[in-house]
Amino acid sequence: MPSVIIWFPIPGPRLPARPIPTPRLVQHPKAYLQAEDGTRVVLPWAPREVDVGGDAVEWATLDRPGRKPLVRKSGDGLRTLSFTALFGHADHQEPIETELGRLRALAQSGQRVLVNLGVLERGWWRITGLSITTLLRQEGTNHVTRAEVSVSLVEAYDVRPKIGSTSTKPPAKPAPKPAPKPAYRYHTVRAGDTLWDLAVKYLRDGRRWREIAKLNGVRDPRKLRIGTKLKIPPK
Repeated sequence: MPSVIIWFPIPGPRLPARPIPTPRLVQHPKAYLQAEDGTRVVLPWAPREVDVGGDAVEWATLDRPGRKPLVRKSGDGLRTLSFTALFGHADHQEPIETELGRLRALAQSGQRVLVNLGVLERGWWRITGLSITTLLRQEGTNHVTRAEVSVSLVEAYDVRPKIGSTSTKPPAKPAPKPAPKPAYRYHTVRAGDTLWDLAVKYLRDGRRWREIAKLNGVRDPRKLRIGTKLKIPPK
């Protein structure tokens, strides 16, 4: 009878399971949005998708008395910008409601914002759209710890036609005010008056009698006619 050999496999050392690879996120603390009043919202992760578009068309209506309103394009050359970025701390455990609230407030303020996506400042823009998608919440508290943010912007364009006015003339400058006239005083000549005495009395300096003489056309200061009304110059 032939012999039968039975093999029993000997279990070897158990290898640990390999972790499932996850996409690598790049922290970029230099990426931010900053408003004109200094409010800054830092983007903790570098935006994954950035799209710079062409012209964004804006329209304005100009009212013209007695004629149909003129509708024309007022935003020639405006660019659009949109990007998507992740919001969250490195461990994805700390709540981020405060940061998301600041971003919402910035979008609702209507201010111009300076956009820096980590490479260079891209100039001034206005936020036209904001979408926040919650990706992860804290267990037990339900606080948001990770979210995806999509922001749409249009290039800031501050020179727009004034609605209801078609005049392009600058406002007229106000006429200069005339120089104030000197405030003269008057003296009626009495017996014994001299120009020297009048200069001492009104101007506190007798040597200024010549100013009184010149102002009144007096040729001979020794012959003042009683009753003559003399102008006295300001002090």
